[in-house]
Order: sequence, then structure tokens, then C-alpha cells
Amino acid sequence: MRILFIAILTLVFIGCAKVGPNYFHSINNTPKDIQITNLNIIADDMIDFISHHKTPNNTTFYLYTEDKDRSFFDYLSNKFRQKGYAITESHDLKNLTFLSYTIQKTGNFLLVTYNFNESKINRIYTIENNKITSSGSISTFNFN
Repeated sequence: MRILFIAILTLVFIGCAKVGPNYFHSINNTPKDIQITNLNIIADDMIDFISHHKTPNNTTFYLYTEDKDRSFFDYLSNKFRQKGYAITESHDLKNLTFLSYTIQKTGNFLLVTYNFNESKINRIYTIENNKITSSGSISTFNFN
């Protein structure tokens, strides 16, 4: 049952993929009235996953958001820099690795998708007592 739920959510993520110039713009769609502590665990999980699985730490990521509340974006950018990665909001540079994220709340779940060039990395988090915990492993699409 749980695997079916994750598979359906993954298909929804893939089916709702953005196309066009804003494809790699990041969005945090968690409602502003929700006080979720430890939201930065999402950033920590992805940084650990990306740094351990694929990317040398001399990589430059294009990471951009138009969110007015940039606290998550700033935390994510700073954590990548601490690991030795470069972050730019200019897509005109050469040899960039494009990275974006979407965070959405559905019921008591946070659905997180990272676009890593043309790959997708998904993870579901459960919200309990205003804290989040991961709900299973990270799933990937086209991530080698």
C-alpha cells in the first residue's frame, strides 16, 4: 500500500513537470500560517544525497527562487557552499548544474521534488506535532 502511494505521488510529480524558461525556478508552497519546525531537514537530506551520490564539490549550481520568504532558499544555498559547491542565480554562466526544488503540503505530508538537470529526486515527509520526519526513502527518476 505504501509503495503504491509513493508510486502514485511520483507519477503526479512527473506529470506536473513545468516546461519553459521557469523550469528551474524553485518554489516553497508550504502555507505561511503553518509553523513547521525543522523545515531545513529537507535541505540537509538533499545536500547529503547529492554530495554522496553524484556531484563533485567543485560543481556550480544554478539555484533560483522568486519566493518572498527566502529563508529555506538561503539555508539551502549556504549549506551547499559549506560543502564546497558554488551557487549562482545567473543562468548565463557555462558548465552549470541546474537545481530547483518544489515543496508542497498535502494533508499531513510535505511532497518535495528536486530537479537536478533533467533528473528528479523525490521525498515525502510527514508532519506530526508541527515537526517533520521523512516517510520512506528517496525516490529518483533518471538520476544516474
